[in-house]
Amino acid sequence: MAQNYRNITLALAGVMQACLLVNQMGFTGNCDEEEFATAIYSVFQLHADDVPGVFGDASKLKLGLKELQRIFNREKNQNQNANRYAISLIMLERLLMRNKKMQQAIRRRLEHGQSQISYFSLTHDNVIESLADIYMQNISRLQFRLHIIGKAIYLNDEKISQKIRALLLAGLRAAILWHQVGGRRWQLLFGRKNIARATKELLREMN
Repeated sequence: MAQNYRNITLALAGVMQACLLVNQMGFTGNCDEEEFATAIYSVFQLHADDVPGVFGDASKLKLGLKELQRIFNREKNQNQNANRYAISLIMLERLLMRNKKMQQAIRRRLEHGQSQISYFSLTHDNVIESLADIYMQNISRLQFRLHIIGKAIYLNDEKISQKIRALLLAGLRAAILWHQVGGRRWQLLFGRKNIARATKELLREMN
C-alpha cells in the first residue's frame, strides 16, 4: 500500500470520526470521552512529525476507519449526517486556506490555548469554550455555513453546542491535514478502491 494513500486515509478517518462524534452529540448530548479527547488533542498538534502523531496514534481513529469501510463498501448502515458534515468540512477547508489572515488568527488562538491545556486539562470546559469561540469567530464567518441536525434539547444546550463546535474545528483540522498529504475530492469518486484498500489494511493492523 502506498504511504500516500495510507496518510490520506488516516486523515480522512480523522474528519469522519469528528463528524460522527458531532452527530452523536447532536442526538444524544454525549459521545465517547476517549474519542472526544483524541479529536481535541489533534487540534493543538501544530508541528506533528507524521499523520498518526496528529491523533496520538493511528489506532485512535478506529471509529472513523470503520465508517469509511462502510462508505466504500456501499453498506446501507452509513451515517448520512456524518457523511454530509465531512463533505462540508472539506469545502470549508478550501475557503479557510484562501484566507491567510483568518489562518493566522486561528493559529495565534491555538498557541494561546496550548498554555490553557498545561494549566487546566485537554478537555476542560475552559479549553472547549475557547475552541468553540475560535470556530464561531472565524469559521462561522466564512461564506459556507454548516448546519447541524439533532434534538433541540441538546443543540440548545450551551455546553453541548460548545463541544460540537470544538469537534467541528477538529474535523476541519483533519481536513486541512487530508489536503496537505495529497487528499483531493476527486479521490472520493475515482480513488475509492485505493482508500478502501488502505482502510482495510489499517483496520487489520489494529486487530
